[in-house]
Amino acid sequence: MSPKTTSEEDALLWGARALKEIANTRARHEARLLLGGVLKKDPTTLGFDGGAMLTTSAWEAYQEVVARRLRHEPISRILGYREFWSLSFEISPDTLDPRPDSEILIETVLSFLKNHPQRPWGTSAAPCLLDFGTGSGCLLVALLTELPQFWGVGIDKSINALEMAQRNAARHELSKRAFFVASNWADALLGSVDLLISNPPYIPACDVETLDLDVRDYDPRSALTPGVTGLEAYEILARQSVSLLKAEGICALEIGAGQEEDVRALFEKAGLHFISQHKDLQSHVRCLLFQR
Repeated sequence: MSPKTTSEEDALLWGARALKEIANTRARHEARLLLGGVLKKDPTTLGFDGGAMLTTSAWEAYQEVVARRLRHEPISRILGYREFWSLSFEISPDTLDPRPDSEILIETVLSFLKNHPQRPWGTSAAPCLLDFGTGSGCLLVALLTELPQFWGVGIDKSINALEMAQRNAARHELSKRAFFVASNWADALLGSVDLLISNPPYIPACDVETLDLDVRDYDPRSALTPGVTGLEAYEILARQSVSLLKAEGICALEIGAGQEEDVRALFEKAGLHFISQHKDLQSHVRCLLFQR
């Protein structure tokens, strides 16, 4: 196919054929997303009546991103952003790629706050939300867009991740309510909060090699596994959440499949009360809710 005669429609057909081996029925959709990213166009507008002709540089760039996808690199990583909670988030190699299953944590928190409006967060002039391992900031930013009375702090060890989270907060006009701190868990923190959330690393180290290639090879290893058991981060969070949470404050956690009993035991032993558990799109228990 010559770049001088390559239309958007021709490129989409070529991309769909190339991607079929890994994308199957989504090949045409993925080809459209990638071409839209290269051309900086809305993917839904591409290819009508043949579409515009691609320049040589655009055609070469499109071939390269298709090749990257064929190496199992996620489309979100290729494009540099991911949609989460109907919001667009910039991501990088330093941040976990947000996934739809994590939205259950947002739903759980919002439902609980709605059903308990008279708790401290309902009477405080500026209730505070703390997000451990904030990464791209997707959980913190998504909740702050729904909770205009709250302000929030995102914690991460990675300076690069925090810079990304800060940009995402600014993108959604939250710079005055979202703040970011480099810290090893709560080492740099003082005071107490109304709401604590976290999607910590929870995959046992021995299971990392069995993960899908788009996760194993492209998500930061430190965001996937905390150690041998997969429970190491929860052990730290359980100890620290008791002193960080205000009276009646709540803690919402994402967990791995099958970890609900172990994580619940850790937090109850630390002194928090178990409230509820919630399932993800695959019917795995994905979120646990506790209260001090």
